[in-house]
Amino acid sequence: MSGRLSRAALWAGKIVVGGICFYAGVIAGSIVASALGIASPPLPPGVDDSVLGTYLLFSSFFVAIAFALLSPHLHTGFLARWLILTLLAWITLGINTALEATVFTPAMASFGFVMVTYGIAGLAGAAAIAKMVAPPEEHPPFMLQGRRFFTMYEPKLLTLFMVIAVVAFPVIYVIFGWMVQPLIIGFYEEQLAGLRLPGWGELIQVQLLRSLLFLIACLPVLMVWHGSPRSLWLRLGISLFILVGGVFMFQSYWLPAEMRVFHSLEILADSVAYAGVLVLLFARPLGVTSQGNISN
Repeated sequence: MSGRLSRAALWAGKIVVGGICFYAGVIAGSIVASALGIASPPLPPGVDDSVLGTYLLFSSFFVAIAFALLSPHLHTGFLARWLILTLLAWITLGINTALEATVFTPAMASFGFVMVTYGIAGLAGAAAIAKMVAPPEEHPPFMLQGRRFFTMYEPKLLTLFMVIAVVAFPVIYVIFGWMVQPLIIGFYEEQLAGLRLPGWGELIQVQLLRSLLFLIACLPVLMVWHGSPRSLWLRLGISLFILVGGVFMFQSYWLPAEMRVFHSLEILADSVAYAGVLVLLFARPLGVTSQGNISN
């Protein structure tokens, strides 16, 4: 029992350090963005900076958890593991968030500020977790594993699977979006806190672009993953949930609790389902073991 408590305390300590590094990266990134003359996005009326900062600090620990779920199964060197986690964070927290803002809250969108801020924050948080939560075994170089990944399938079959992966996310998004729409559409119709309800044509185009970006972010994870398909599915799904929207639903304290809960459930379902599609398409050539699971 004491051994388990010690391991849990050590893991929690690493999460705290990783979260603080990410939070410090957010602050540094915002300073750099401002120095570059990039305006920060305006906050909704009535939002308190200090309260938002507290939410941001606690959400940084969730980001560290997302990194820590993946890092020990990324069997590659520190530099590659750091860059893989950074790319995942930069696309999900940065580019994806900026795209979503231009569609749903255009009055508060600031593409450049988000890109710079979360790029630097991702570098800082990912570096800490990649260093502290590392795979225990020897591993082949990233480039060797990448070449192996892309040569396991015939080019036509690999292209087909890539297309399916890109199309999958918009389909998943629409399915779960329809399920929660009756519960949240009223908030959009009221244009609460600057919310906007886009048309289906614009929405599908953005989801296709998001899906392509998510595939780019997840492919390096798939290339070097060491663990069972179940472990890959659960860990990647939970990490995507946290990074794609979970942390921002947690931070958006000014939105009604009902809306935040339903949107969080939608994002969780989207992320787990999308991770499942990636596992079904790409787990076969990865050399994954039957020993890894969510508790490893």
